[in-house]
Order: sequence, then C-alpha cells, then structure tokens
Amino acid sequence: PTPVDKQPWGPDVSHHNGDIDWGKMKGAGASFAFVKCSQGTFMRDPKRAANFSGALAAGLYVGLYHYLSYNPLPVDQVKYYLDTVRHWLGRDNVFQPVVDFENWSDAGEGGPARSADYMTAWFVDYCRILHDECGMWPIAYTYYSFYHDTLHNVKLPETSKNCPLWIADYSEPYTLTVGNAIVA
Repeated sequence: PTPVDKQPWGPDVSHHNGDIDWGKMKGAGASFAFVKCSQGTFMRDPKRAANFSGALAAGLYVGLYHYLSYNPLPVDQVKYYLDTVRHWLGRDNVFQPVVDFENWSDAGEGGPARSADYMTAWFVDYCRILHDECGMWPIAYTYYSFYHDTLHNVKLPETSKNCPLWIADYSEPYTLTVGNAIVA
C-alpha cells in the first residue's frame, strides 16, 4: 500500500533520514510528521530544527518526540527534552509532547534487562514529571511487540486516560522515497 491508502498518515523522522523534501512528503499524502528531537540526555537530533520548520512550512501537523533511554532518570530526561523543544510547544499545528518508549536492549544501549513492572513505573514517572513541568500529557509511542510481549498490554495507571497511545504499524510495510530520504 502507499501512504495515501492509509489515512491519516505521517512519517517518524530523524537525522538518519537525511534531507527531506517536505513538499513532496505532503504531496505523497502525509498529514503529519513526528520529528525526533532528543534521546536520553546525550543527543539532540541535528536535523530537528530543519525537520520541524520544513514539516510546518509544508502544512503538516508536527509532533516532537523524545526517545527514552534507560539512564539517566526520568526527571533529567524531561528537563533535557523540554530544554530542546519548549520554544516550539503550544504553537499552531504542533501536537503535545511525544515520548518514544521502546525496549532498551533493542535500542543498542546495552541496558540491563528490566521487568515490565519496572519499565512501566519508569515510563509513568516520566509522563507525570513531564506533565508537571509543561502542563501537557505526552503521546506515548511504541511498537506492538514491545507493548504486547514486554509490557503485556499494560494499562498505564492514571496516565493512560491522558496519554494517547500511538502503536507503530509495520504490518503492511512500504517504503517511500522522498528527496534524499527513505522513510519506511
């Protein structure tokens, strides 16, 4: 299927995607984009500003996401993320904050194995601290096998009613070539 067959549709982008022709992305059917802005407290995506301004200029809604790391603590990651994106939050066509929560060992961080209860509590702490700091609950982004197999479809306490859950759908893979970027 093409992106136009999947409404609404939008890519998850980072510096790994290179330079993106946002006009072509919009023309291919994208209505939004999620832009990686930070990870842990050690990486600010070098393409975050270009991707943010390019997506907005093309008329897309934009989500700004933080990729959680197993270390440091949630409070430090919230501060780092908000220091990176606070000036963009609250603008027209900008979603509330987004948090990318995946299996830490899959992220190549070499983190220790953690129980579903530990990881869920850690994630909930991050969401609460973020809400306390900026007044917004994040969109929670993850992928099906992590949510189902690792977290056992856990219902996140109290935050679940406030945090929309975005589960990546890779069931019908496609690749879209836009400008110099491959977005899959």
